Amino acid sequence: MRILIFLPQLACGGAERQFLQIADGLAQRDHEVLFVTVRPDGELADELPGTVAHLSLFEPSRGRLAAAHQLVSAPRRLARLVAARRPDVVYSALYHANMHAHRGLGREVPLVWGFRSAHQDLNAIRALAFRYNRRHSADVPHAVFNSHAGERFHLDAGLRCGANHVVVNGIDVDRFHPDDARRAALRSELGFASEDVVVGHVGRLHPLKGHDAFLVAAARLAPRAPQTRFLVVGSGDPDYERRLQERARALGLAERMTFTGLRRDVEAVFNGLDVFVSSSFGEGFSNVVSEALASGTPTVATDVGDSARIVGDPACVVPAGAPEALAEALLPWIELEPGERRRRGLDAAERIRRNWSLAACTLATETILRTAAGLS
Repeated sequence: MRILIFLPQLACGGAERQFLQIADGLAQRDHEVLFVTVRPDGELADELPGTVAHLSLFEPSRGRLAAAHQLVSAPRRLARLVAARRPDVVYSALYHANMHAHRGLGREVPLVWGFRSAHQDLNAIRALAFRYNRRHSADVPHAVFNSHAGERFHLDAGLRCGANHVVVNGIDVDRFHPDDARRAALRSELGFASEDVVVGHVGRLHPLKGHDAFLVAAARLAPRAPQTRFLVVGSGDPDYERRLQERARALGLAERMTFTGLRRDVEAVFNGLDVFVSSSFGEGFSNVVSEALASGTPTVATDVGDSARIVGDPACVVPAGAPEALAEALLPWIELEPGERRRRGLDAAERIRRNWSLAACTLATETILRTAAGLS
């Protein structure tokens, strides 16, 4: 097939990274894949696989006028590109890309819409695109959700595409796997002792990710578990990052909590942790939860999206926004004998390998795209 994958940009996010992996997997299965974005910018632009061509509809630009121009002109530019490249199927994902693809292509080219969220976290512009998706969904024959929770959320919200498919995220187990060398290197770099129990949070710095609950839980644990150290990895709004650091100091965690900013080697980070925490208020299929588990790191997560399904242990799932429950769920892992903690982590890694491989995700996506293109 000639496949065109369409996203807004290549920001450093779970959806963007997953689509790069899917695009590479499809290309390795002898399909011709063109990755198109509205804007060329994004932290993942330099991670495009060599198997996949990339084009953007616009040059780099900033400001409200540029954003308004892109909003109006993107469908027309996409239509011209599709007419020139003649793909067998277009696979768009995220609300804005779905809207642009529908406006530009209509019914002329087989279109598949992708949805990644399982919650309502919309500013005014995203709300506009969300309402467009809902209003015109009956025109689109196939919708792909990356979580069961996401499918339920969108159906409850009124989405009515022709056929719904759940294809959960695939985990690159060649990248995310237990690795003692990575563990030792990361802990040495960050100054953690061998006897320290390191509890970490990885994700963009945004209120949706529930960092405050993690900080409060850490403050509750600190006097009960003096061997524990805490790690926050991720980047975001500088003002929000500063407020989190101030909050950590106010909670008495200045000497116990490390903020690293963005790191590209998250596979090393997961290995360096003893316990991983996802305190998010909203997820679909959480990449960080599954990647941490694939790395052999026990994980405690909030009950959002498909996280409970991924973790697979009710004792490790807590309500969102409940730092007391988060602290109580973490404490048994902190107190567990290191060898037993490692054994359980390895069992979790094997479970991820069996159930959520990247190869299975790519194959399921290929089947849907073939069906949409009339080639099955």
